[in-house]
Amino acid sequence: MKSLSGIIRVSAFVLMVGLMVTVCGGCSAQQNLIIPDPAVPAGSILAALPAPVLGLPSVPKLHPIRAPHPKANRTGFLGQDLKSLKDSNGKIVSLVRLEFHPDFLLREKVEVYRMRYMSDGLEVVGFIVMPENLRSKYPVIIYNRGGNREFGKIGFPRLRYLSTFAAEGYVVVASQYRGNDGGEGKEEFGGSDVNDVLNLIPLVESLPFVFRNKILMLGSSRGGMMTYIAISRTDRIKAAAVVGGISDLFQTYSERPDMRLTLEELIGGTPEEKMEEYIKRSAYFWPEKINIPVLILHGKADDRVNVTQAEKLAAKLTELGKPHELVVYPGGDHGLFTHSSDRDNRILSWFAEHRQWKPWPFPAARLRQQ
Repeated sequence: MKSLSGIIRVSAFVLMVGLMVTVCGGCSAQQNLIIPDPAVPAGSILAALPAPVLGLPSVPKLHPIRAPHPKANRTGFLGQDLKSLKDSNGKIVSLVRLEFHPDFLLREKVEVYRMRYMSDGLEVVGFIVMPENLRSKYPVIIYNRGGNREFGKIGFPRLRYLSTFAAEGYVVVASQYRGNDGGEGKEEFGGSDVNDVLNLIPLVESLPFVFRNKILMLGSSRGGMMTYIAISRTDRIKAAAVVGGISDLFQTYSERPDMRLTLEELIGGTPEEKMEEYIKRSAYFWPEKINIPVLILHGKADDRVNVTQAEKLAAKLTELGKPHELVVYPGGDHGLFTHSSDRDNRILSWFAEHRQWKPWPFPAARLRQQ
């Protein structure tokens, strides 16, 4: 009985950690929605997935992929076209396929790989999640994780979540950011590590099974901040979605005493000492650089990133006539796990609508109340 109770306690702890290690952190002139959690649209694969299935951790089987022959210098892992890369950025240098436990409902529909890829001369750890038995070309979602360093890094619960998007017909790629999970370098919480996100663009564009002109971006919490910075520096992203994202790092520093030391360590000082660095990480101060449709989702009860960060950025985007939509969920927590079905279906709808977006004609903001 002691052994059994020990197993139960360990299992409960693992489940709790798997569910808790989430992100920490965020069209027309504006669309602001204050909504309850509606029913999941019929027909979506998300509607068929019980929440525990997305969150339960499992120990995977590892299947290392043999490196391409040294003489085959034109083609890399997964058929990557190495000739299309301008330099080493985006080159996949190692690949391991992960196999989920049979209890995962989507294991027959997706393939999950852990990779190491090049970014600024560093080997960075990341993931590729894609439909099983590729039959055509697919649009891409670049997912930006939250947290910092090893906290909030992508694990099996998060990979299961990303698998739901792959099952809907997307190739999903994600980075752990430099210095994390065995990767080289040191992360800077929105500094040079943003290049680890941007260098996923040439990576996916060099794969034979993706649409190069249909790349979307999704970020949660700190990953929302990374998303804002990334889309301000490239025109290769068609649309973005941000969940509980940071848009004003000064406000985060002020409201999160528990984060101050971490921010000082990763950024190099306080907001007073490193004002320009904090501004660079705060989209609120440069909304004019956001030029693609952005879906902003935030919970009113978010205790990590205050909802006012989303609201005041949306107000700036409205003033500038930037295409966006703001959805605020009364009672919604950080990450919107309280409204997960509506959250994910809105993201899927947004990406389906805007993955072929062009700057015209598109009203800047839409306002709906429910």
